[in-house]
Amino acid sequence: MSTIDPPPPNHPDSDRLKQLRSFCQVVRRRSFTRAAEDLGLSQSSVSQHVRSLETEFAAALFDRDGHRFILNPAGEDLYQLAASLVAGMDRLPATLAEEHAGRLPPELRIAAGEAASTFILPPFLKQFRDAHPGTRLLVWSGTGREGLRWLFDYEVEFMVGAADTPAAALDFRPLFSCDHVLLVPLDHPLAGRESVEAGEAAAYPVIMPTRGTRTRQFSDFIHGALGINPEAVVEVDGWETAKLYVEAGIGVTVVPEICLTGRERVWSISVKRYYPKRNYGVFTRAGERPSLAARTFIALMDPGCAVES
Repeated sequence: MSTIDPPPPNHPDSDRLKQLRSFCQVVRRRSFTRAAEDLGLSQSSVSQHVRSLETEFAAALFDRDGHRFILNPAGEDLYQLAASLVAGMDRLPATLAEEHAGRLPPELRIAAGEAASTFILPPFLKQFRDAHPGTRLLVWSGTGREGLRWLFDYEVEFMVGAADTPAAALDFRPLFSCDHVLLVPLDHPLAGRESVEAGEAAAYPVIMPTRGTRTRQFSDFIHGALGINPEAVVEVDGWETAKLYVEAGIGVTVVPEICLTGRERVWSISVKRYYPKRNYGVFTRAGERPSLAARTFIALMDPGCAVES
């Protein structure tokens, strides 16, 4: 029976996992210094790990732009290959405990858009905590773009949010959809109306989502299709802030109907003639089986999703 000797300590394969872990953390944190702090290493050690990879693969992984390091195409390719491998190795003990002993980990990290974290997740967070008090829930709330980046970077297990545009390398499980409504102040000329023409609403100052966000891209697409160009007097992050600004008389805005609690001091008008339904659901990494903890939480939101052990 033949045996395979392990590589000697100075063999390149011996430190490759450490090197790839340092490289992936630099990519996620956009900083050698922050990556070193996260990993408990010196900055010089992290830099040496990256240089060793560049030497081994005979390719630079970052381009320097002044004091910044920017991931180049070779680095992007390596990150796409290495991120899941490093995450899988780092999660191996927890995965074995979950899958074979049925023990959930001490924490579960979830990304959520602003609407999802405020209006969708709370009851499911309570259900999960009641059933699994030993698992702490960490909800990272941000823009859709931030949430997807956290998911790509293995910072979170899954993301709950709106599927405004397709996301490559991700699977999306729809949970429900809702219509949009136009919100106007109670003393606004449109208050009391049950319907409104798109061009008529666009004639008033509008509160818009921040430029560059997926929600703003969705809004701009709808406005372009309708042939209107609303005047954005204020740009904000978050539906709660937008509703408060409408109450203050600053302008009008369009929000998903799920964001309404019934306590707002505004008038709402259906605009489903112009805006398609907004789909909310769960994003997971394509081709990967979510952890037992993630599957357990997702099953609370979607009872048709079986939790296989």
